Amino acid sequence: MQPATISIIGYGTWATALVYLITQNGYTVNWWVRHSEFKKHIFHYQHNPKYLPNIRLCLERINITNLLESVIEGGDLLVFAIPSAYLHPTLAHLKPSLFENKVVVSTIKGLDPHHRSLISQYFFQRFKVSKEQFVVLAGPCHAEEVVQHLPTYITLAAQRVEHSVLLSRFLINENLKIIFSEDIEGVELAGALKNVYAIGAGIALGLGCNDNFISVYVAAAHRELTRLLNKYYPCNREPNSSAYLGDLLVTVFSPHSRNRRLGYWIGEKYTVQEAVNHLQMVAEGYSAAAVITEIFNKADIPIARLIYKVLYHNYEVNFFIEKLKLLLE
Repeated sequence: MQPATISIIGYGTWATALVYLITQNGYTVNWWVRHSEFKKHIFHYQHNPKYLPNIRLCLERINITNLLESVIEGGDLLVFAIPSAYLHPTLAHLKPSLFENKVVVSTIKGLDPHHRSLISQYFFQRFKVSKEQFVVLAGPCHAEEVVQHLPTYITLAAQRVEHSVLLSRFLINENLKIIFSEDIEGVELAGALKNVYAIGAGIALGLGCNDNFISVYVAAAHRELTRLLNKYYPCNREPNSSAYLGDLLVTVFSPHSRNRRLGYWIGEKYTVQEAVNHLQMVAEGYSAAAVITEIFNKADIPIARLIYKVLYHNYEVNFFIEKLKLLLE
């Protein structure tokens, strides 16, 4: 039996970190990058010019291409590390037959804004990828810390644990541990919603709120997240574990969190569009706020709805914080 091959689709921070991690473990990886100039730069300088540029890549173990069909055909495990807003535009022209007998792995901490769905549902509906073929890679796992070989605990959620075990062989090392789960939808939704809450925390920080307030806010956000998961995707999960509470905490408190950064600038009275432009990276919580409030329009998620109003309806941040204080009482 031939060893499994792995393909990374995407060229941002997390995609670059995964390529680095897998090649450091001695494996060869197929890597799709969109732009030929990125490909040329990586070949010439051995690093990604825009994302994690200080990380030296092992080109001997990387098959890099900007031919998407080729990299999908060449992998048994297809790891998608594309921002959710670009997922459908990137894949729309592909045929479902390309995904037959493939394991599809999502590292995307967002929701599909084009179809208003979880990423797993997008692959199920658009490419006939069965739930048995699907794996979710979840945090807390900031790419900046992974490439520094700092202790990290990644959750792999899949219906078939053998797929998670197979993927884990490419990733695991002495500093990176794997937690296995079967809660595909719950882990996905938690990974998207925690970004929304991080924007809210950033707004509060930008307005000068203290650590005591932020801590109470996070506790309330975690309760709201747990209610939503239990109502719409009930299962025997532990909501205080790393893929739920842990990922929420790191996204709210870490300086690496682009969602917190986006919220902070909004709290400092940037307009939402100014903050988005200033970030120059994708903050998944921005589009997730709109998708979540639409999909779960009758759900008890007042904190998420408040953040949505700030992002999309010009809700004044001072009103936001006063309303939020009432919710936390």
